[in-house]
Amino acid sequence: MIGKYVDDYMDYLHVDRNLSANTIMSYNRDLKIFFDYLARCGIHDPEKVDKNELKKYLKEMRGMKKSDATILRYIATIKSYYSYLIDNNVCTKNPASDLDTPKLEKKPLVTIDENSMLKIINTPEKETVKGKRDRAILATLYYSGVRVSELIALTTGQYDSQSGIITISGKAPRKVSISRLCAEYLDDYLTNARPKIVNSQTGDTLFLNMKGNGMTRQGLWKIIKYYCKDIESEYEITPHTFRHSIAANMLMKGEDIHRIKEMLGHADIYSTKIYRK
Repeated sequence: MIGKYVDDYMDYLHVDRNLSANTIMSYNRDLKIFFDYLARCGIHDPEKVDKNELKKYLKEMRGMKKSDATILRYIATIKSYYSYLIDNNVCTKNPASDLDTPKLEKKPLVTIDENSMLKIINTPEKETVKGKRDRAILATLYYSGVRVSELIALTTGQYDSQSGIITISGKAPRKVSISRLCAEYLDDYLTNARPKIVNSQTGDTLFLNMKGNGMTRQGLWKIIKYYCKDIESEYEITPHTFRHSIAANMLMKGEDIHRIKEMLGHADIYSTKIYRK
């Protein structure tokens, strides 16, 4: 069975490649879709999958209106899985190794100027529990430049209110100094809002939903969508737009690019240079 090695492959992604839980879940979902297709075709032996069979699979996916980005991800997942099988002497060839891949149109970098960003951050109601929480989330997302996965994984112990420093864990551990305004909103949330949301099962997760559970990616997206609905942009504003915006705005003000690189947790300076206009 082609899928019998999936659990071991997931362990490999976690232990050997140190991938995040969300990335591993994405690999798992992609492989399940692929295996379901193979099962319908009566294919169970990994050696029986060839380039032509993959072309048929991808044609079916395109017929289901899957985007080029999704197709590219499917190919990358299959290629990675087969590389693992070959390394473990399960099969001898990788059918995805020389597949033609779609060319992706380069998306423009969407950023929001600092005045508009401040307007977004200050939109939530200042006196309500939900408003205090949302204001702290928006400010932290912008002023720390964190990724979504990093934000929802933050704990109360990772924020030091005395120094105004957030310690970010994950694949790019780092310490980020936030603005005075962001610290003010975080302190207000921790003192006057979070204690009213927590329940007996909450733990030390920093940002909570209104039921006292940890904030999810979907919940964060809803917050961003709600408060950014009045911002004029021909492109979708996402949580990552906040990260792009702080980097671009700092560069415009003359901040050192190496400091911005460290704040964002980039592995190399070339990733940071995309924010130069």
